[in-house]
Amino acid sequence: MKRVLIIDDNLETLKIIKFSLENDYKCFTLPNPLEALEVIKKEAIDLVITDIVMPHKNGLELISDIREVYTSEQVKIIAISSGGAAFSATSYLNVAKRMDANKIIEKPFRVEKLISTVNELMS
Repeated sequence: MKRVLIIDDNLETLKIIKFSLENDYKCFTLPNPLEALEVIKKEAIDLVITDIVMPHKNGLELISDIREVYTSEQVKIIAISSGGAAFSATSYLNVAKRMDANKIIEKPFRVEKLISTVNELMS
């Protein structure tokens, strides 16, 4: 079973994404990205779904950290964001795409769109 790591500081978003994917994928959740690389190494993660705007460390830093170690074929990344005080979601997500996120999705999103995007990357 493919493994998905979901990272978001919004616990409700974590629950919704996990619930939507857990029948088809083994899901791990983190409320912040500080331990993400350790989980990716330990659990052989296939896909990371990460929010961009988070305290402690943002999703762009996490994408950079992941890409220093894993190619876009080894670990797929979906960046999600609703933006923040400084920039719009589109701005953050465009940067994430340039940093080699495989897919980007603006919040709020339809669960069906997320599921189809995950299935596309995992096929």
